[in-house]
Amino acid sequence: MKQPALRSQSTLYSIVITAAFVCFMNVVAVPASLFSQSFETDRGEFSVLLDTPTAALMNINNIVMWANDNGVLERNNYRQSAGVVFPRGTSTLVFEGGLVWGGYVRDGMTPELRTGGQAQTVGTLAGRITESHLPENRYTSSVKVFRIRRDWKTADLRLDAAETFEVSIYDVTENDVSRLRAQYASDWLRWPWQKGAPYYERNGIPGYQPDTSGSPTSDEPGLLEADQVAWLVCNDLTYASRFSAAPAIGIEQQITCWAYAQPGMPDNVIFQQHKIIYKGTYRTPPTARIDSMYIAKWVDINVGSVIDDYVGCDPGNNFSYGYNSSEVDFEYNKYGLLPPAIGY
Repeated sequence: MKQPALRSQSTLYSIVITAAFVCFMNVVAVPASLFSQSFETDRGEFSVLLDTPTAALMNINNIVMWANDNGVLERNNYRQSAGVVFPRGTSTLVFEGGLVWGGYVRDGMTPELRTGGQAQTVGTLAGRITESHLPENRYTSSVKVFRIRRDWKTADLRLDAAETFEVSIYDVTENDVSRLRAQYASDWLRWPWQKGAPYYERNGIPGYQPDTSGSPTSDEPGLLEADQVAWLVCNDLTYASRFSAAPAIGIEQQITCWAYAQPGMPDNVIFQQHKIIYKGTYRTPPTARIDSMYIAKWVDINVGSVIDDYVGCDPGNNFSYGYNSSEVDFEYNKYGLLPPAIGY
């Protein structure tokens, strides 16, 4: 995807890219017993419910997807393993994913041709770029993956807790559910609208004034009537050299993921929106720009077993996909399922 030139500092320009990944399944009936599978993980080792969780799950519908605060999606960074499960409670479908970009950066530094983003090497770190063009302190409580779901007060969160803590649903305790519900409430109230997280403005007062009562006149986090939303921001100021051995560009990346679990809406889809803002570094002159910038979704598709996958694309529709090379996959066969396909 080729993008027009950008300019930094005195005037900030941004690119917004919205995409979705869709899962296709030949067999959609999944036995309830599959959700009781244990991942043999000690929940005490994880920090997903601390004040600054480094990852969160999208798991409101038939897909489970991890999102990480450094911009890496579709990867379970806690276990260093595949980060998309479909259908829920069965096998993994994607190992990891991210966004990559490149262009000629006219800021007086060399080389001008630079790349960045997230692939098998990650060039971004959690946090926004501040007004001083320095990276935000990623150890503050406001630098994290925020996650909300609209039914957090009344929903049965046992399956959500099992997936979050990676334990059998039969091992989920009331304390686990309470902690998870409290985290949803906290993210609802602390939603980082000042940084760019989307919300519904309902009371006519500038800024975000939420409450947890469900009042229709209170501001609410989210977008497009989605049932679950995750939001994070990252930048390339510190880790850019790890991606391409070139100087940092000064890119801030805001990521919004959302999904639906309501009648008439796609339940095998998670939407991703990436907002790319060229803010520059503290050395970037006001006249700097990026020429001939290209942006692409990068993903490592592993449908069940990692040794028998095919990929393809439909350029006319900006669609890429992955599928199994045969009708039987070793991992999905354990659940009595034909292997699914996935598309972006």
